[in-house]
Amino acid sequence: MKTQKRSLNIVVVGACPLPCSRGTPVRILRSAEGLADLGHNVHVVTYHFGEPDQAIKHDRLTLHRIPRVPFYQKLQPGPSLAKLLILDPLLVMKLNSVLKNHEIDLIYAHHYEALMAALMVRTLKRRPVFYDAHTMLETELPAYGNVLVAPILKATGRWIDRRVPRVADHIIAVSEEIAGRLSDHIRNSSQVTVIGNALEVGHFMRCNWFPTARKDQKKILVFTGNLAAYQGIDLMLEAFARLRGRRGDVLLRIITKDDFSTYVPLANRLGIENDIEIVQSDFDALPFEIARASIALNPRLSMEGIPQKLLNYMAVGVPIVSFAGSARNLTNGKNGLVIPDGDTELFASALARLLDDQETAHKLGVAARNDAREVGSWLEMARKLEGVFSNLTAGASPISAIGKRG
Repeated sequence: MKTQKRSLNIVVVGACPLPCSRGTPVRILRSAEGLADLGHNVHVVTYHFGEPDQAIKHDRLTLHRIPRVPFYQKLQPGPSLAKLLILDPLLVMKLNSVLKNHEIDLIYAHHYEALMAALMVRTLKRRPVFYDAHTMLETELPAYGNVLVAPILKATGRWIDRRVPRVADHIIAVSEEIAGRLSDHIRNSSQVTVIGNALEVGHFMRCNWFPTARKDQKKILVFTGNLAAYQGIDLMLEAFARLRGRRGDVLLRIITKDDFSTYVPLANRLGIENDIEIVQSDFDALPFEIARASIALNPRLSMEGIPQKLLNYMAVGVPIVSFAGSARNLTNGKNGLVIPDGDTELFASALARLLDDQETAHKLGVAARNDAREVGSWLEMARKLEGVFSNLTAGASPISAIGKRG
């Protein structure tokens, strides 16, 4: 006799704007929607705002926002005093309220600030806490500081990486690398499960690569996503300037909702200010914007997880040039060109090679698209989460915690 699946009551915590078209918020929302699609009741606790052009609608998904903070509307990632002193305490209060007013089986917290909020609430209301590890702070934090403070930020991130995640009842790691590094600091490696990112397979595969030149015959190079320092935007501009010095038929199109003004002085100094377009695109049009480019760029130097933009590029079938540190799903010469970190001369040469060799560009794009089919959908990712949640909460009452620590 087949046992009927029990619907879980899950609270998902994200210390970020939602919805928002960048990696962490995408994983939060898509996994929450997937769990709701599977019949679970999902409560999402998040900041007071998100991108207005995206709707969140699902019968089994309820959004709980913190009170409005009028002066804070920053969509970009990164730490700030306003987040730490105002938004995150409000997140703790909102999470506590949701747990008080709803029967909740478990807390699913994404990234460190959400985990800290979950752990604070767990001291009052015992619920199992599942931590979704998107990255390592030892790698990410230094990108938000200058050369002088970067070592301090790196050491701070390393201290947090070693001590905070292990307090969660279970860890969901985005990649094997993150899982391995976190496993070094916990007593039981079975406390970590790897569940990678997924993608909207049908959405990004509904069009195939069809590079088109503009009326001025310039070939388009595309970058999509936020413009945070860790993305390597300065290196991308330098590599593009080297390419532009070799040929005049190229245009860098940056598809983002962020302000590019921080990088304008560098673009002017490199002499490429007239060869860059900053474009906004909604989610529906994004596959077509990627598909019309000759090459897609991933200039990020370091990431233990998987850049969502890389999966999107692959699904469309556009040839990709990436630095090695974030080329998680690429193999050099097979489904993309992978360049040693920080070598902008080689990056520019790789761009020039693909522009001159359309046969190789097409071969790499087709291989990337085929590999993207193996990544899977967000619903498949949610099924994996469901398995972990169900196995580890089976038989537990809503007020008990798995892996209770003495």
